[in-house]
Amino acid sequence: MGRSPKDSRSKVDKYDRIRNRTIAFRLSEAEYTAVELKAGLCGYRWKQDYILDAILNNSVTATANPMMLVQFRRQLRQISEQLEHSSLTDEERDELHISINIMREILEAFAYERDLNGEGR
Repeated sequence: MGRSPKDSRSKVDKYDRIRNRTIAFRLSEAEYTAVELKAGLCGYRWKQDYILDAILNNSVTATANPMMLVQFRRQLRQISEQLEHSSLTDEERDELHISINIMREILEAFAYERDLNGEGR
């Protein structure tokens, strides 16, 4: 059963989005200090905002492997199934756009790398 916005463990941000998922990972002292410094120097009030911006709005290098292709196939199947439903909420539509854009960016990066290596034709 999903949690309601009234649930004490659900968090609502300034854009009225419910944020009740947690991602945690360990850092060395040096890594933690670097994150603190970068977030502060970039003008972020919260490390969470800095980390989200760094993860979601910056490019990464993807390495092709069989698991990645499985994930692409699975994600495309889910998008296809969701598109079959005619009554999507704005949030569901936004999630589909995010998924599509992420996959497009990765595929474009592969095409660019392939062209650089002369494998494109």
